[in-house]
Amino acid sequence: MREYQARVAPTVRDELDAIKYEYGLARILEMLGRHQRAMKMGEALARRAEQHPEALPVITANCLFVAAEACYGEYRDERCVPLYESAMQYRRRTEFEESYVAILYHTKRYDRVVEECQRFFTTAVEGFSPQDPLDNPSPDAVVMSGQYPGNLMMWKGRALYKKSLGETDSVAVKLLKSGMASAESGRILHNRIVFNADGYKVAQLILNNQNTYGLGYQMRIAYQLWLRTGKHAHKKLFFRYMEMRKNYLLSDAFSNDYLPKEELARLNEAIREVEAFEYKFLQVGRDSAQFYVGEALAKSRALDRCVKDLKERYPRPVTDHAQLEYADPDIIQQELDDTTAMIVYGEQWKHYYAYVITAEEQTLVKMSEGVSLFKKINKLIKSASSPLQVQRSGRERFIDRSHEIYRLYVGTVEGALVGKSRLILVPEESSGQIPFEILVKNSEKKPYDELDFLVKDFEISYHSSATFYNKVRARTAVKNGTFLGFAPVFEDGGKISRRVRSSKVFMSRFYEGIRGKSFVALPGTEREISTIGEMLPGAARHTVLLREEATSDRLRAELKKDYQYVHIATHGLMSLFDPRRSAFACYDSEGAQGDFLFAHYIESLDLRADLAVLSSCESGVGMVLEGENLIALSRSFLAAGAKNIMYSLWKVDDRSSSDLMIDFYGHHLAGSSYASALRRAKLKMLTDPATAGPRLWAPFVLMGE
Repeated sequence: MREYQARVAPTVRDELDAIKYEYGLARILEMLGRHQRAMKMGEALARRAEQHPEALPVITANCLFVAAEACYGEYRDERCVPLYESAMQYRRRTEFEESYVAILYHTKRYDRVVEECQRFFTTAVEGFSPQDPLDNPSPDAVVMSGQYPGNLMMWKGRALYKKSLGETDSVAVKLLKSGMASAESGRILHNRIVFNADGYKVAQLILNNQNTYGLGYQMRIAYQLWLRTGKHAHKKLFFRYMEMRKNYLLSDAFSNDYLPKEELARLNEAIREVEAFEYKFLQVGRDSAQFYVGEALAKSRALDRCVKDLKERYPRPVTDHAQLEYADPDIIQQELDDTTAMIVYGEQWKHYYAYVITAEEQTLVKMSEGVSLFKKINKLIKSASSPLQVQRSGRERFIDRSHEIYRLYVGTVEGALVGKSRLILVPEESSGQIPFEILVKNSEKKPYDELDFLVKDFEISYHSSATFYNKVRARTAVKNGTFLGFAPVFEDGGKISRRVRSSKVFMSRFYEGIRGKSFVALPGTEREISTIGEMLPGAARHTVLLREEATSDRLRAELKKDYQYVHIATHGLMSLFDPRRSAFACYDSEGAQGDFLFAHYIESLDLRADLAVLSSCESGVGMVLEGENLIALSRSFLAAGAKNIMYSLWKVDDRSSSDLMIDFYGHHLAGSSYASALRRAKLKMLTDPATAGPRLWAPFVLMGE
C-alpha cells in the first residue's frame, strides 16, 4: 500500500484523479482483508463520483463493486447483494455478473442464479431466446472470449444441482439433467481459453483447475441421478466424469508425450540451456549480475519461441478431452479375475467417493461429506513416518489415526472385498500420500507386529487413473534380465558444488539431506545395488554406477539404453512448486557432489523398463492437485514409458530400505510378481518387532502390475 501511495499520489491533480486514487487504496484494503474500511471507502467514493460531472458510470460502478466485495468478505451474507445490484445499474460487466451470481449462489438464492445466468446469455448471445428457464445456448453460439461465460454456465449448473436436492425424484431428475448440460457447456467454453492463452503450462493448469472443479459438480450430479434413478448408465456417467477430472491434470503432467522424439530433444535442450544459465547466474557476485541480464533474457526468449513453435506445429491432442478414450468400468470388470478388486477414489470439495469394480459387481459409495480429510491424512502420515512411533503413546496415536482412515476408505466398501486377495487402488489428491498397507482394521492397542495391517490381507498396487491403468498394461517392456544400478553413496566426504548450496529450487526438506558441506552419506545403497546386481542372472547385461561414477551424464546415457530393471538409490530432491524440477542427486563430471537429473528430462525419454525402482527419499512426493494424485519423480518415469514403478512416500531409513529391496528382488527372482514380492518383503519385516514399525517397511509402494 505504501508503494502504491508513493507511486500514484503525486499524480493526483483534481477531484476525479483523487477518486481514482482512493479507489485503488480501497481495492488494496479489500485484498488485505480490511473489509470494513474498504466497504466504507467504496460507498463514500461512489457518492462522490455520482456528484462529479466528469465521472463516467464505470467509475461509480467500480467503487460500488469494491464495496460489495468487501461487504461479502466481512459478513458472508445477503447484505452485499444490494451493493452489487447498485453497481450493475451503472454498468453491467461480465466480471460483475460473475461475482454477483457467485454471491447469489453462496447466499442460497438458487432461483435468482438461474435467472441472472439466463438474462446474461439472452442479452449476450445473438438469437438465444429460451422458451424454458432451463434451456442453454449452444457453446458454439457464445462468441465472446474469456473465462466468464464458462464460469456463469457452471454457476447455473451448480444452482440447479442445489435446487434438485429438496425436490421429488421426477422434478429432481429434470433439474439434474439440465444442470449437467450447463456444466458441460461451461467446460467446453473453458476449453477454448488454452488455444489463445500465453504461458503454455500456466494456461493449461488454469484451464484444468477450472475444469476439474466443474467436473466435480458433474460427478455430484451424476451421483444424484444414480441415487434417484438407480440406472447403471448414470453410475457409469459418474465414473467417466471422475476419470476426466483425474486425466485433465494427469495429461498436463504428460504434456510432451505427443511430440516426435527429435522435437522432444529440441525442447529439452532449450530447457537445459536455461537451467545451465541459472546455475551460472547463481555463482556470480551481485555486482556482476547485471552484466548477464541480456543473456538471461535471450535464453528465456529462445525457450519461449521453441514452446510456441511446437505448440503451433503439434497441437496437443488432449486439449479437448472428448478425444481421450477413457476407461470403461464394464470392460475393466470383464478383465478382472475373481481375486481382484479395483477401487477408484474421487474427491471434490469435501465430498469423498469410492467406486469399486470386481468380477461380480460395481459398487458406488459416498464415503463422507462436509469435512476435510486432508488434516487427518497428514496426521496419519506424520505418525507413520515419525521415529517416535516406537514409543507407546506414538504407537497408540498411530493406531487410532490409521483405523479412522481405514473406516472411511476401506470400511465403507468392505462388503465388496469379501473373498478378494488383491487390490488395485486409484487414489486421488491427499489420499495419494497414504500407503494403504498401513491401515488397520480395528483400534485395539497391540504391538506393531500383531496389528491387523491391510498388507496382511491384500496384495496392493496403485495407479494414477483407471484410464492410465489400461494404457500402462498395454505397454511392451524389456524382459531380458538386464539391470542398471545407480548409487552415488556420498560417503567420500566430497563437498557440494556451490550451485547446490545457492539454489532455491528445492523445498526446505531437501536440506535435511545435507550435513555440513556434504550430502548425508548413504552407505547402505552400495550394498543394496551390489547385492542385487549379484543376485540377477549372470548372462544378462549389468551396469552398476557407484560413487564418483554415478554422474548425471552417465545416468542420462544409460537411461537411453534398454534395461529390464532400473534401480536408482540416491537422495530425491522435491520441488513442490514445479514437480518437473524435482530431481535425483548425482555427482558431476568433475567428481563434485550436487549435479541433478531432473524429472522433466526423464519424462522426455523413451523407456521400456519393466521395473523402475526409485530407492530414494520421497521419490513419490510432489504437488497435490485437485483431480490428481501426486505429481513427482515417479510420475516422470511413468510418462517416459516404464511399466512398473516402485517409489517412496516419505524419507526412508538407509539400512532397512536396503534390506527390503534385497528381499524384494529375492522373492521376485524366485517367481513372485512385483506386487507379491513387495508384499512378502514387507511381511518379513513385520514378523520382527524391531522392524515392524511402519516407518521402516511402509513407504515403498508399487505403481503398476
